Amino acid sequence: MSDTHSLSNKLSNIKRCYLDIENQKTVLQEENNKVLRTLSLAERGCLNQIREVEAHLRALERKYDQIKAENIFLLREIKRLVDAAPLSEGKGDPAANEMFTKV
Repeated sequence: MSDTHSLSNKLSNIKRCYLDIENQKTVLQEENNKVLRTLSLAERGCLNQIREVEAHLRALERKYDQIKAENIFLLREIKRLVDAAPLSEGKGDPAANEMFTKV
């Protein structure tokens, strides 16, 4: 009978240990799910910020291209005006003329 009682106690201890492990497993799974949800929200936030920055960057690139085109146009106009000004009348500037011949 003592062996039966001892085995019964061991079985009871094993069952209790198993239930503790299952409870810990459940708690860990819940914590893991919370962490995964938090990471998922953070990831979505980062992706939204990336999209916003990319959109802003594209807008800046378009603005840069527009300003670059305007600068080229203005430099050509300045060159045309400098070239049109007769040097003999003192209206033309040789240094300016030289600077804009590279456009």
